[in-house]
Amino acid sequence: MLAGCAGWIEGRVRSRVPAAGSRLIIAQAAAAWSSGLSPLIYRDHTYHRLAAQET
Repeated sequence: MLAGCAGWIEGRVRSRVPAAGSRLIIAQAAAAWSSGLSPLIYRDHTYHRLAAQET
């Protein structure tokens, strides 16, 4: 796990699928954890954080 990460998912790889010069990994989740931090989203060739929601 990386220090300061928003969370992690532990799982078992079920398949690897070729996808446009890359590979899509299909995994079955066995456990997950969240730190409560906003995750990083990769979009339009750069990283973004999700805006906090008002309650």
